[in-house]
Formats: sequence, structure tokens, C-alpha cells
Amino acid sequence: MLTLSDRIYTFYCMGNATPFFKCFGPLLFGRPPASEAAAAFAKFSQASSFSHLRKVFGSYVPNKLLSQNIFETKARRRIFSLDVIFWSFLHQIQTPDGSCREAVRSVSAFLTRKSASGKNPSISQATSAYCQARNKLPLDMLDQINTHLVDRMQRHIPEGNLWHGRQVRLVDGSGFSMPDTALNQAKWPQSKLQTPGCGFPSMNMVGIFCLVTGALIKAAYGDRHIHESKLFQSLWPHLEKGALVLADRGFCSFGSFASLKAHGVDSLMRLPVKGVGPAY
Repeated sequence: MLTLSDRIYTFYCMGNATPFFKCFGPLLFGRPPASEAAAAFAKFSQASSFSHLRKVFGSYVPNKLLSQNIFETKARRRIFSLDVIFWSFLHQIQTPDGSCREAVRSVSAFLTRKSASGKNPSISQATSAYCQARNKLPLDMLDQINTHLVDRMQRHIPEGNLWHGRQVRLVDGSGFSMPDTALNQAKWPQSKLQTPGCGFPSMNMVGIFCLVTGALIKAAYGDRHIHESKLFQSLWPHLEKGALVLADRGFCSFGSFASLKAHGVDSLMRLPVKGVGPAY
């Protein structure tokens, strides 16, 4: 005859979704192991400094991409190198309420630890030089790093994680607002319904994501007057033959189904509601 603990263990291991005794499983037998992706995200979010972040994830970024010389002065090359700026900016982004002042302090602490004598080049606590160097991060370099990471993740997807041996791609769109500058207003105009000076430049983005890894494989950008379905069309050449595309009703049309099929790509989309989505 099974004891109470045996019954609870059997109940827990069978994965029953019924909420009875749902606190007993983790309490008696521990929580199930976290996935590798969850463990990696925990390491990323818990990095205490940019040097820690660099130490944990530095092997995933090719050194040649971070060894370019993009700064003019010797002092800036010595202190705010491309490598230092990339990792400190990445740490600043993922840190809640990360400020430029804290980023400069982190760089100063890194240089102090790096110097064997403890005498590092003097660095001002002002944020101007750091911000100027950060603004010079080459966008093509960031694209190359993203492409490298995506390719690496895609090559290491276990066969068992694919859907019947096929890659599944998610398609979705979003919008962004940007600093209100003359250049941004000219390229990414705000809504005409807004009074000039009372709105921000806005941009639309459509991305292709991997269902297994969640990686952003490719993205297309346009101003708010370009429909997401048009941006999606520009991404069709980046879909692998044999892939399956999942999308919402905003991308659904007979033209999309036929064109994707001609590319050797199947698709699954929600049907449009009358008056919503592209016309066809």
C-alpha cells in the first residue's frame, strides 16, 4: 500500500495539472531544474558589473569585432576602447535604472583592477567622454554581433526541439518612439494628428523570431506610414525553405500565403476581421 508521501510523489511526477497539493511537490522534492536558457538569463541579469558580464559571455562575441579602432585620441583609445564601451553599455542597458555616471564608475573600477600596479590612467567621473564614445558604436558592428550569435544558436538547436524536423518562425511587429531631433523627425515623422512639437518621431519594426531560441533573426524598419505587411514582405528572402511561419491576422492575405508557398515556406495565420488587417 502506498504511503502518503509516495502518493504525493507519484501525483507530482505525473505532471497532473489539477491544483490539489500543488505546493507539496516543490516542498518535498524540490523544483524541477531550470532550462539552459533560464539559467543563462539569470547569469545575465545578475551580473554585478560589466567586467563580470564580459567574463561570463565574452567568449560568445568574436574578439575581432571588438578590436576595431573607432576613436581618434590616444586617451580615448586607452580608456574607452570599443571593447570597454560595448560591455559597459550592455551592462548599463540590462541594469535597472542604470545611469551613465554608474557606468563611468564601473569603467574606473575595471581599469583599477586591470592595472597590476593599481595605478590606472586618470579618468574623470564626468559622463561626457563616455557618452561621446558610446554614440560612436558602429551599427554595422552590432548587426554583425547579432548575426553571429543568431547563427551560433541556430546551429546548436537539438533536432528534437524542431517541429517535425522543421524550423518554426514567429513574425510580429512593434513601434518605437525616438528622441525629438530634426533628423529623426525628417526620417521618422510623427503622426499628423499630433501638434508639431508635441510628439516624438516614431518607427515601425517587423521581426522574424525563432520559436525555439527566441532569437531575433532579421528585422525590417519603416516609418509609421508603412504597413507592417509591407515590411514583412521584405523579410521573405530570409525565411528558410521548409520553414513554418506563425503570424497574427495583420499579416494574413491570399497574396502572402501564395508568395510564401512559392518560396517553399508554409504559413499559419489568424483570419482577418472585417475592416482589420491588409486589404486583399
